[in-house]
Amino acid sequence: MTERSDGSRLNEQHFRLDGLIVAGYWRQYRYLFPGTYMIEERFQKTESAVKGAENISADKKAELLGKLSKLKSAVGKVSETHQEDAQSIARFAEASAREATRKKKKPALLKTALHGLKQSVEEFEASHPELVAAVNQFATYLAEIGI
Repeated sequence: MTERSDGSRLNEQHFRLDGLIVAGYWRQYRYLFPGTYMIEERFQKTESAVKGAENISADKKAELLGKLSKLKSAVGKVSETHQEDAQSIARFAEASAREATRKKKKPALLKTALHGLKQSVEEFEASHPELVAAVNQFATYLAEIGI
């Protein structure tokens, strides 16, 4: 049991989500907030692809995972008000990472995925500069390791 600031208690069937206390198990999260769940799932797949890439050194993986973490955080903030756009950014990030980390390189596919990723955040330059910066850092690093 966990005690909340108002004195009430939470049991193991409650979890915290962006300041909300939601009753139920984590697996039910996808039914309560399907768009957010899809974004989280995409980032988990992207992280798995990076971790499983055999053709990238441990140092590069660590740096890439750090950039991915910053991107995930920035996308999470945008998803609060722009759910569809956040889903697109997550899809392009996943596609870009997969293309950059694959054993048999296909530069044209990487270029297309990175272009889509950058295009997906263009409208946010003024309102969410941290998102644009995170995407640019992530995309630049992917381009460097994808060569």
